[in-house]
Amino acid sequence: MKEWGYSQPNCEFIQTDVEKLMDLQLEPFDVIVSNGLLCLIPNKTNIFNILSNLLKEGGEFYDSDIFSDVEQCLEVKNNPIYNCYGISDAMIWSDLQRVAGRVGFSDPYLIYAAEAFQFEHEKLKQDLRGVNYACAVYRLIKLAPEQSEGGAVVTYKGTLDNCDESFKWDVDLTFKRGVPVKIDGCLASLLSKTKYSNHFVIEESTDKVTTEKNQNPFVYLKKLREDDDNNRFFEDIIDKSL
Repeated sequence: MKEWGYSQPNCEFIQTDVEKLMDLQLEPFDVIVSNGLLCLIPNKTNIFNILSNLLKEGGEFYDSDIFSDVEQCLEVKNNPIYNCYGISDAMIWSDLQRVAGRVGFSDPYLIYAAEAFQFEHEKLKQDLRGVNYACAVYRLIKLAPEQSEGGAVVTYKGTLDNCDESFKWDVDLTFKRGVPVKIDGCLASLLSKTKYSNHFVIEESTDKVTTEKNQNPFVYLKKLREDDDNNRFFEDIIDKSL
């Protein structure tokens, strides 16, 4: 505590069953972060309902978890070995938007993705039956998305902490200070009705714009691999030409 400059505690640790959080009668939070937890909970609808109730309107939920690309077989879901790996109840990435949206969350925005582990044991590989896994972090906001024909032009002020020059919204969009960016009506609504409103100049626009959202982590990782392969290819050409 003293190493971080605090003279008295500024946090509290509570050990409990995550599906019984409502019993604690906690005050609503501005931000909730889940790290590798939801992939261990079978009832996703119930846990997202709890998260929605625990967040303030306009609050953010960061879901850092293991996701699958397709439905898993019962052998995986009912096997305690895979529970140890955190994949027995991994959500299909495309279900996140639907499940979270039902309880008042915005569309998810992919912030980060990485390759999950690879199983080498033949029996384990047979059980998985070709299911792929990825580690991904999504940003969701407790604010139902608004449908709008138009969009907005937003300019980042550079006023967020530790984001003087730029602010990364997700893997596809980074706002640079002083640079106008066209975004769709859904994202404009999220920026204007949350803590971010004071950090942007937001001007309505009649232009139709599509802002990426609910990104597929497996497609994103494939692109990263292809870009890496291309970079290595050109590096080899340069090295051989020197």
